[in-house]
Amino acid sequence: MPADYWQEPLWFLVSSLFKLAAVLFWIRLMVSLTARDRFDPLLRAIVRVTEPVLAPLRRVVPNYRGHDLGALVVLIGLQIGFYLAFAALAGRPLPLVLLPRYAVADLTVLVLNLYSIAILIQVLLSWFAAAPYPPAALLLFRLTGPLLDRARRMLPDTGAIDFSPILVLFVIQFLKRFIAPLGTGL
Repeated sequence: MPADYWQEPLWFLVSSLFKLAAVLFWIRLMVSLTARDRFDPLLRAIVRVTEPVLAPLRRVVPNYRGHDLGALVVLIGLQIGFYLAFAALAGRPLPLVLLPRYAVADLTVLVLNLYSIAILIQVLLSWFAAAPYPPAALLLFRLTGPLLDRARRMLPDTGAIDFSPILVLFVIQFLKRFIAPLGTGL
């Protein structure tokens, strides 16, 4: 076996774990910005998983107007740790001065991608699902609701067809064209 035989599977594992953790902390941050439902089982599970990391961090990074800034700090730290893991696995040096900029840009692209996926799932659910949605769908509605509501106010009322997801997806793709070149693309 070649020496780099394990590099690709290991990179996949490390990348997947970092992205999963980033998604959990992003959801934790976004739910603190939107309406909270303390009885939502999915949200309670995410809070239970992320609280051991955020509780000690609150002594150093307090909440600001109900916003969990510790989750934002963890997100940026996770992304920088992801770059350091990549550099260690690939054997390539990374410019340490640019890591915060890369982290913010790549996290923003990740969030925009997650919003795109969430909106597409929400559109599909509105076509096929019945009224009692599962908890994961309700969380998607809660996360995408503020964006879609703002787009609905900007668009004329067309009756039965909602064009707000198309507008929001267009804006997301437009923003990604500006932000993605500032990151690493990892």
